[in-house]
Amino acid sequence: MREARGGIEKLGIGDLRTTEPGLQSDGGNLYLRTSIGPDDKISRGWIFRFRLPGKRPRDMGLGSLDSIGLAKARELAQQYR
Repeated sequence: MREARGGIEKLGIGDLRTTEPGLQSDGGNLYLRTSIGPDDKISRGWIFRFRLPGKRPRDMGLGSLDSIGLAKARELAQQYR
């Protein structure tokens, strides 16, 4: 089920092609991280942010956009939630 753009699952297919470095939120602590390497190669990967009780926030890498698509990243984030 897809919620409004302000909630969970707010990234669209076009958003995955971004070349702007940084994090884009899909909601529910799932992010697409885009970075540019020293050779100007663009890499994109999925990050799940979480916090254990009494601990600092942590980022868990879920894999690159090349190996894990949007639907699978959402599925993995749901499992970890």
